[in-house]
Amino acid sequence: MSDLIVAFFPSSRSTSKRTVQFSTTSQLKFVERTDATTDASTLWYKNKDYREMRVETTKAVLQARLAFTSVKSESKEVNEMDEVTLTGIENILTSGIIKKTKACRVQHINAVLEEQKSQACAGVYDADRLSSVSRHHSKSSAKRARTIGMFQSRR
Repeated sequence: MSDLIVAFFPSSRSTSKRTVQFSTTSQLKFVERTDATTDASTLWYKNKDYREMRVETTKAVLQARLAFTSVKSESKEVNEMDEVTLTGIENILTSGIIKKTKACRVQHINAVLEEQKSQACAGVYDADRLSSVSRHHSKSSAKRARTIGMFQSRR
């Protein structure tokens, strides 16, 4: 197992043949099933479940937008919105946030792929350098996640 390389391949829509290698080693762990009577179909989401989750997410986004609008229009304090939970929907509240999130993800992926391509052309593989490039291009996301975590820990 020590020579296994974990790689993500581009989607079929992409014309690129580049891949990202995250590790030169991996570990495989087997977990025994504790309840042999469990129906396997209950362990996976069904299409109906996904539809219900989309509806609930849409409701949560609309509720958050309404709360923000009322805070702005009534000059309320932001702490009066305590009943609104944004965890999990913070990246889809506005079209601007959606575009920025997608652009950041694409930039991050492309930076790592370019570094890997550069290394391949040079005939080297430097996982530490790939990690460094990835860390650099995800700084803003990491900072944002820390800020959200700190905010939530104070509630």
